[in-house]
Amino acid sequence: MSIDEPQRTGRTDSSGDALRFCSIDDDDALRAALRFCIRVFDSSAAPMFPSEGRHTFHAFVMSGVIEQAVHEGRAQMYVCYDGDAAAGVLCMRDGNHISLLFVDDSHRRMGIATQLLGMALVGRQGEITVNAAPTGYEFYLSRGFEFTDTEELREGLIFTKMVLR
Repeated sequence: MSIDEPQRTGRTDSSGDALRFCSIDDDDALRAALRFCIRVFDSSAAPMFPSEGRHTFHAFVMSGVIEQAVHEGRAQMYVCYDGDAAAGVLCMRDGNHISLLFVDDSHRRMGIATQLLGMALVGRQGEITVNAAPTGYEFYLSRGFEFTDTEELREGLIFTKMVLR
């Protein structure tokens, strides 16, 4: 697996083991991270969306667009590992847009999303945007993001555009 030098933090999982944060670009690691996003989406966010939204999300994540963008340098994928298993994933594309941010239910409220966001923001200038699902509003607002539009329903997905200035 091709993984950048992992960052270990003082944060631990419930068993006391250190969590490991890194960026990935290896095909197997990317596919595993994308499968993780689908699993977390299906277990926590999908119930609020119409069936069309679940299909739209699955099609987007498995289309190969994200993997291609990572390989072309237009997107970066950041992962938090708890042992060998992903606990959180963030994908930043086009230098300023968060296209995926998921943390496994069993790892929520441990600072994983905040750490992943911090890694993604290193060295970036200008506005950072996200089309946030309702489940993410509280997190993004608490990190300084602002709503820039009203809630939308597009292709079955419910989201609101937000920005960090």
